[in-house]
Amino acid sequence: MPKHPQYGMKGSKPRAGSPPPEPPPGPAGPHSSAEEARARFEINARLDREYKEKRNRKLSVELMHKEMDLAFARGRLIERKLVEKQLSYILVAVRQKILALPPKIGQRFRSVEGINEIVKYARQACHETLKDCANIPNCVEADWMEKLEED
Repeated sequence: MPKHPQYGMKGSKPRAGSPPPEPPPGPAGPHSSAEEARARFEINARLDREYKEKRNRKLSVELMHKEMDLAFARGRLIERKLVEKQLSYILVAVRQKILALPPKIGQRFRSVEGINEIVKYARQACHETLKDCANIPNCVEADWMEKLEED
């Protein structure tokens, strides 16, 4: 069964029957007001801005991905697990040094009156410092490098 030619296609013959329907009158018709045109303009501007922001974010992510691939190929990236393991060893050593401070202070200033209070205060200060260090992962933001670039 042969197909009938489509209306509006170049080189086709018009179909026998009714002509194509007229487009419904819309906001772009001859009776639209200036307010409607202004509203359409604002909507289009907002959509354009949103599109450009999303496109720029996507391009930024793609660029970072390509930079990471290049750095990986050059051998300049370190695995996160290795960094965490090395940092944990370093922090254990730092923790031991901090906890060793109060007894050292007590031995150094044995003859001073009230040395027990000084050692007690030093111990409290060391524990507060270690508690602050324990909260560091919660305080660090993932996008800290981008914030540095913005400043």
